[in-house]
Amino acid sequence: MQVDVLPVDIPAVMEIVFLRVILADKSGLLLYAAYRPQWQGNAFLNYLSKHLDDIMAAHNCQHVVIVGDLNQHLVMRAFTDLIVVQGLHNHINFPTHQRGGSLDPVFSDLPEACEMCRPLNHVSSSDH
Repeated sequence: MQVDVLPVDIPAVMEIVFLRVILADKSGLLLYAAYRPQWQGNAFLNYLSKHLDDIMAAHNCQHVVIVGDLNQHLVMRAFTDLIVVQGLHNHINFPTHQRGGSLDPVFSDLPEACEMCRPLNHVSSSDH
């Protein structure tokens, strides 16, 4: 698998990495991995809403996958707005936290049948 780390300017308070995954048909998929701390509010979502299309175009990516510990339950309305506007789907339909919540979504613009997500056992001391 060919993966390129993309040089994207991000605000210093955000923990994000952008990767371009080259698929078998040579098209590009933007993989956006992030941690959104609980205290961060909508800054992450505002950044994503404002820059996602430009980043995809600049790096010739036809699809996007957004993963990470996004704590989306704290700003659910803003996440719902982003999902609707960008035409994304959350492929996680099970709890990802030991207390039963879902903190670790997999959002993408790929058809639901293209991604299969399933729960795994807990890893080490992680509560996710």
